[in-house]
Amino acid sequence: MAIHLTNLVSKTLDTHIRRTCVHIFRLLSTFDHRSSDAEELPKPPKKPYTMFFEFLDRNRQAVVSNNPGIKNPEVISLISNMYRNLSEADKTLLREESVKRFQAYKEEYVKFKASLSPQQLQAMTILSQKKKASRLKREKKRAEKKYGHPQRPISSYGVFVRENKGKRGNMGFAEFSKYLSRIWKEMSDKEKSVYHDMSLAERERYAVQMVDWEQLMLEEGRPELIRGYKKTKQKKAKTKPKTKTKTKAKKKRKTKKKTSKKNLEDI
Repeated sequence: MAIHLTNLVSKTLDTHIRRTCVHIFRLLSTFDHRSSDAEELPKPPKKPYTMFFEFLDRNRQAVVSNNPGIKNPEVISLISNMYRNLSEADKTLLREESVKRFQAYKEEYVKFKASLSPQQLQAMTILSQKKKASRLKREKKRAEKKYGHPQRPISSYGVFVRENKGKRGNMGFAEFSKYLSRIWKEMSDKEKSVYHDMSLAERERYAVQMVDWEQLMLEEGRPELIRGYKKTKQKKAKTKPKTKTKTKAKKKRKTKKKTSKKNLEDI
């Protein structure tokens, strides 16, 4: 059994190391790709602050100097109270300044796009799409954590590692991973069947919990967190032409025919 366990650990560690290397390679490749895209493009004009953040930036230094040792959340809380207590005249002035800043930014951004080549425009579009996809992915993970997304099931090998992680002792992580991987390789199908059953139970548990969780997300108005969700654009219903005008025209024609017949009879 000790030999089987050793082979299992070895195989586990080999798989873990292989996956870790693949993950690191992907991260490096995406980083290189993003950096190359960013190097090809000139820096766009910086988007100006909104009203509140402009007010925050102007008053941060004064609040920090008047309150030594104050923490950042407390700084934001104090400035938020100051912002709420501003007079209408001061808020109007801030609003007008904000409008001017954004108008200047829009004009500068139009000039910036006009100065780009078609290749640069395409690269900027691709980079923007990647940033948006990455942001949406992060937001989805945060939302799943916030709403208590059920824990995803693990494979048979993952169950085996989880059940045997207490046997690590003084072994290093890499050494212990190889040990588990080697044990897993040497185990018979009968010995592995225990972990296969446990993994199957994990998947069944996850399937049941996901049904309840996705129903809760529908009730909470968060359908984008459900598996297979695709945002569809609502098509405007085509308005059928009114048939009243046709019926009126037909009635007029009939009345004309009737009157013409009466006139002939009179003659």
